[in-house]
Amino acid sequence: MATIVNPLPNTLTNGTTADANQVMVNFNQIVNNVNSNAVALTAANSIVGNQSITGTLTVSGTITGNLTGNVTGNVTGTTGVFSTIGAPASTSLAIQSNGVSNLFLSIAGNIGVGSSLSSPSPWNPGQAIEMGFLGNALWGYQQGNIYLLSNVYYNSGFLYASTGPACYYNASGGVHTWGSAPSGTIGTTASLNPYLSLDQYGRLYGHALHNNAQSPTGTTNQYIASGTYSPTITNGTNTTGTYTNYSSNWTRVGNVVTVSCAIGFNVTSNATNTVLNVSIPLANSGNFSGTTQANGSGSAAFIGSVAGTVNSNNGAQTVGFQFVSAATGATVGYFSFTYVTF
Repeated sequence: MATIVNPLPNTLTNGTTADANQVMVNFNQIVNNVNSNAVALTAANSIVGNQSITGTLTVSGTITGNLTGNVTGNVTGTTGVFSTIGAPASTSLAIQSNGVSNLFLSIAGNIGVGSSLSSPSPWNPGQAIEMGFLGNALWGYQQGNIYLLSNVYYNSGFLYASTGPACYYNASGGVHTWGSAPSGTIGTTASLNPYLSLDQYGRLYGHALHNNAQSPTGTTNQYIASGTYSPTITNGTNTTGTYTNYSSNWTRVGNVVTVSCAIGFNVTSNATNTVLNVSIPLANSGNFSGTTQANGSGSAAFIGSVAGTVNSNNGAQTVGFQFVSAATGATVGYFSFTYVTF
């Protein structure tokens, strides 16, 4: 503990006559030490004037007022520690609890939460709170424009905080948007792509639901997606020649896939049961085990049109469009069907 009065040069013993010179030397040192080291107090026990304190100032009550200048030590209370970090010219601050610094305020006004975030990322513009790891942040970009980010920060452009993928949520202009960026290298540019949005009118829409490069197959994830495809077309019964895919589209919601096709082909014989086999757009984990796992309907155009049905083909990942021919030669089959992927 710091002392105000240094050890006295002369030792005086009670009950003996002390030399007046020794008494005066001791007294003068006490006066000089008090004037040099002590801090004046008012009746309310407040420190007044400009005082320089080196070391630790311990307060058992509450500090009221302002502490100005460079704090070179610690201000210690009963519940924690408040101290500066870095060079005296820096305004970066750290707040400690139980001897561990877990909250940091950078000179730019950004906050790092966690013992490893003594130097938060250099966000510009705006301010951010990073939590646990660099790039895991809540960032205020502009008025009415806020981001929640993972593994990315903004410094005149989005940058990877560490090597790996990144993702984000943004609320701006009344629109909620979720997106991500593929895996990238720390410090390089991260191209954030929006993928799903909810606008201020309650409309939900995607930015990459149609013909996404990543096929939405399987049942672990119940996708919402759509696309076009070029089916494999083969003869079942009574068809021949060149098969033409005019259009084949699909939509998946959850595990239900709905398909619509317009396919040109040639019919061999009139008044004959005719079957055209078409592959499904999103493969199952195995073949159909019966004729009822996919079903639908359609028509074949001749001079008029004839109705047909669509059923799954047992032991395959195809469906059969079936009808009774009304003529021979070229025709177009228009049909749709639904199946539950597995």
